[in-house]
Amino acid sequence: MMKRSIRRIYYDAFSQFYDRFVALHSSDTQGAGREFLSNMVPVNEGDRILDVCTGTGSLLLRLRKKVGRGGLVVGVDFSRGMLHVNQKKTEIYENMPC
Repeated sequence: MMKRSIRRIYYDAFSQFYDRFVALHSSDTQGAGREFLSNMVPVNEGDRILDVCTGTGSLLLRLRKKVGRGGLVVGVDFSRGMLHVNQKKTEIYENMPC
């Protein structure tokens, strides 16, 4: 039980830096890797997707574009910190002009 608590605390704290960390340690500054992954998922408009261990939601947002307004994409993660960052990204995405 103690290990789970430490893991959760670690990911909650790390969530604030995760996206920047990935960008710094990767040559994929434009998100081509996540775009590639989202294109590999056999999804059509109107489909439903469950993204397990969604983290900060970078892939989740790309999948939402694929399913469109008639579809549903749900992300779950054990880290509340990751989900909080994910929620901020989702709010920004939803408020962007089409």
